[in-house]
Amino acid sequence: MAITPEGKVKKAITKKLKEMNCWYYMPVSAGYGAPTIDYICSLCGKSFCIEAKAPGEKPTTRQTITMVTMGKQGVPSVVIDSGGADKMKYLEAWILMVCTSGRTRVEGNTQSEGNVWGTDSERE
Repeated sequence: MAITPEGKVKKAITKKLKEMNCWYYMPVSAGYGAPTIDYICSLCGKSFCIEAKAPGEKPTTRQTITMVTMGKQGVPSVVIDSGGADKMKYLEAWILMVCTSGRTRVEGNTQSEGNVWGTDSERE
């Protein structure tokens, strides 16, 4: 069976998380209970979430609400829409930044990293 564009992104994210020795869980929604995000992760005592999207796709309204709600509770989320090397370098930098400083924006990043929820300004 052919892998979908979003499946390719998830494969790259999973590989990066494993390389980083990051704990992660990919919940499977059965349509019951609270909505969730593709990856719920933890590294160095910090929790964060990752939403995978096919290139050019955006989160649904429900996913956005979930990420904003989690961000307000101190659990930042990021949307990754490419499995390319540049995007995986950004993801690694973002994860390490969240783990070491609690910040959620990579300073000086020139690539289109997508949306980040749970930013420093939302926590103030």
